[in-house]
Amino acid sequence: MLDGVDLTIGHGERLAIVGPNGAGKTTLLRLLCGRIAPTRGHVRLDGRELARIPLAERARRIAVVGQNDQPDARLTLTDYVDLGRTPHRARGSAEADRAAVARALATVGLGALAHRAVGTLSGGERQRAGLARALAQEPTLLVLDEPTNHLDPRARADLLDLVRDLGLTVIAVLHDLALVSPFADRVAVLQGGRVVALDRPSTALGRGIVRAVFAMDCFPVTNPTTGRPLLVFDTPAA
Repeated sequence: MLDGVDLTIGHGERLAIVGPNGAGKTTLLRLLCGRIAPTRGHVRLDGRELARIPLAERARRIAVVGQNDQPDARLTLTDYVDLGRTPHRARGSAEADRAAVARALATVGLGALAHRAVGTLSGGERQRAGLARALAQEPTLLVLDEPTNHLDPRARADLLDLVRDLGLTVIAVLHDLALVSPFADRVAVLQGGRVVALDRPSTALGRGIVRAVFAMDCFPVTNPTTGRPLLVFDTPAA
């Protein structure tokens, strides 16, 4: 259950949602993309009540990549990504659909695998395929539910680097706190259904907040090669 959550997300902003298990991250994400309705308060998209936006229009504007998406393994990658064009079927042409699918596959670096069966893809390729399907919707808001689960460290970083450079408004639930700082403009830290911090990563994931919410120590460092600010997490000393 969520209590007193108040969020405003700007166009083109990347918001990471973090918190311990049971903090309310998935519930908040489902509210923000319209899969459930709030019992109190409002969810608005560009000033409009989300619940009043027709489903087809909502599907054109909001794309969701879940952590447990399981497409039919027999589908070709092209056919799977083409599912993202479903909200556009009555409005566009087959040529426009094919072009959107090709752009999405090229964006995620899977153009050469277009005719492969989804079941033959690696875990990282499947995650990028899910992102391509979402991009084929041509959304203005991209919602990611723990998109880096089950990926190796390099694949996690590569996927978030790709998303960061899309120029879309992104809301992402992230499990690995070390990935937040290079990716997000702001971070919402949830605990017990409430937002206990909402700020840029260096502040929202400050030492005191991280210790209180995650029972971990946090140390800011700078990548000596790129100059990118990073956060390192460790178990507190006994």
